[in-house]
Amino acid sequence: MAELEIEGKYALPGGSAEAAALEESLLGLGARLTRHRHLEENRFLDFADGMLRRRGCGLRVRVSAGECSLTWKGPVRPDSRLKIREEIILDIADPEKLVDLLGRVGLRVIFRFQKFRTEYRLAGGPAVTVDETPCGWYTELEGSEEEIVRAAAALGLAGRPTVRESYAGLLARELERQGRGAGTEVLFPPERLAREAEAGAAGAPAGRGPEPPAPAGRGGAGG
Repeated sequence: MAELEIEGKYALPGGSAEAAALEESLLGLGARLTRHRHLEENRFLDFADGMLRRRGCGLRVRVSAGECSLTWKGPVRPDSRLKIREEIILDIADPEKLVDLLGRVGLRVIFRFQKFRTEYRLAGGPAVTVDETPCGWYTELEGSEEEIVRAAAALGLAGRPTVRESYAGLLARELERQGRGAGTEVLFPPERLAREAEAGAAGAPAGRGPEPPAPAGRGGAGG
């Protein structure tokens, strides 16, 4: 059964320093760290004619710290400042087999991207994520409209425009802005991933590292 996703997404143009300040504010407000910084890999699928994208829908396979899910997202409602849409999430055991299966019915991967995510929960309020993508930093607040508006004000985000575009859309547009064409992948450099993995294996926080480098884009149609 579909559930309603209500989300406020905000850009953090100050990069890692602003993200660190936001996390300090969250802790100062009594937020609970629910999941440490971890890498997510996301693949969006569509039919060859772009039917899902034309309808404003999305189908995503996500792999995150050994957990895998398939998510369907419906069209965004046009009458709200926040991003409101139907969502169905299904836990899966084998993402590669699932992508292969979906390919047999005509769905293909049209865009793949990575991000590092840290997750918090405000008491009596929304879930909050702090996200580093290869193209910049963002935060997402997910809960009821009232919870999001209240938390955004407490975090100093209320005066900022909300980002209604998906990460896939944002990153594909950033590739085009940089003159890299309609890329199909936005990934961190392998050496950056290796540093993060080494820090995690040693039991030390991986940290936020340097400002995100230019994304690695490869040809094809973005989605």
